[in-house]
Amino acid sequence: MSDAAKIKTPSWDGKIETAPMFICKFEAMCECSDLGEALVDGAVIMTASAYAGAADKTVPACKLFEKNRRAGALYAMGQNSTHGLAFHQNTVTATHPNGKIGDAMRKLKAKCRPLDTPAEMELDAALEKVQFRDANT
Repeated sequence: MSDAAKIKTPSWDGKIETAPMFICKFEAMCECSDLGEALVDGAVIMTASAYAGAADKTVPACKLFEKNRRAGALYAMGQNSTHGLAFHQNTVTATHPNGKIGDAMRKLKAKCRPLDTPAEMELDAALEKVQFRDANT
């Protein structure tokens, strides 16, 4: 039996209110697809020229380069707006023509982080009022 499963690439419409769901699903998809390492804070992605010149493509740095490239492609396929694509395209440089998907996701998270403290406090208060019945039976 194989552990492989078909996983649908999550899509995003570029709206701030739907970003948290997309972020969660995209990170989960990357983790399930063995691409999660490309999203790790501080991951150092080698340059395209270093990858091209590497004699052994099985070394961890080359594998990380490939994971970043695949995760970036999946991110792009899931975008239904130019706004979403812009997060990834802003990480594309001459030395990193595939961009850096981890940087794109960090920028997206920072941009879409909820900053509504009063709403958060209201939610906390509402959760404290929830009573469970027969929880100990």
